[in-house]
Amino acid sequence: MDIFDTLGPVAIASRTKRFLDTLVKDGETVYKNQNIPFKTKWFPVFFALYKSQEPLSITDLSNILHMTHPNVIKIVSSMSRKDIVVSLKDEYDARKHLIKLSEKGTQLIPLLEPVWKAFERAVYGLFNEVDCNFIEVLSKMEKSLYRKGMAERVISNIKESQYEAIAIIEYTPQLKKYFKNLNYEWLEKFFSVENYDEEVLNNPEKYIFSKNGFILFALINGEIVGTCAVSEMDPGEYELSKLAVTESKQNRGAGKKLVTEAIKRAKDKNGRKIFLLTDEKLTKAFNLYRSMGFKTETVNKFPEKFLSRSKTSITMSLRIE
Repeated sequence: MDIFDTLGPVAIASRTKRFLDTLVKDGETVYKNQNIPFKTKWFPVFFALYKSQEPLSITDLSNILHMTHPNVIKIVSSMSRKDIVVSLKDEYDARKHLIKLSEKGTQLIPLLEPVWKAFERAVYGLFNEVDCNFIEVLSKMEKSLYRKGMAERVISNIKESQYEAIAIIEYTPQLKKYFKNLNYEWLEKFFSVENYDEEVLNNPEKYIFSKNGFILFALINGEIVGTCAVSEMDPGEYELSKLAVTESKQNRGAGKKLVTEAIKRAKDKNGRKIFLLTDEKLTKAFNLYRSMGFKTETVNKFPEKFLSRSKTSITMSLRIE
């Protein structure tokens, strides 16, 4: 049994590496069989220099081949040790080195060309056997990966799964300490806990629930990691406040899910607009609000809040009707 058959797409890198290793090994066998002192790993750089008809810099080669500088340097160094290429200074920029085929490298061309044509015929023969033009498929996959790399795709999927796994629950008196502790965490990190903060966090009944409001919590694997509160300021206008996600669980979407649910519930209460007060220090929060459509307000909607950090506060709002 081939374990890669059972692993499927998750093993694409390992399986492609195994496939590549097989081709490289076979290539080395052919060059050895034909008594040509050539390494398969040299092929892309050698062919680029051969076709350019002029010296190329490491950057040129890197751009042409879509390979990293370290990889190109490694190949060029290997070729240089065997006198296949030579390095020369750019006549217009002495700091820049150019690479070209040496006399020894150029002499290999008439030996290599018939071998490469034989390789080409063998590859097309293989394609016919499996009824698939792998080069076309590979080219399409490479273009797609240039647009959006595999790492970006995988991380996006992880974030999506993490977001789906976050549960949102409502406040109960037993959870009051989490409402306070989670907010103390960010307040103490960026500012200080002021009298008004303590008033609100110790008396959510007075400052949140008596104002047609609610408090939500975010759970990851049963652990409370975030919270937020919503209260009515004026008929149809609500305030989103006390959004907090513990630092060790940030970047998993808990803040976004709390705000999304808060907006939905405010809308269910016939809310037309949500305001919030954030701060220029709170970059993550500000970017989250902006990504969710909140706009910066020029009018201060919170003049009654006597907080020292109000001097750097930013009022934002979102229409939800």
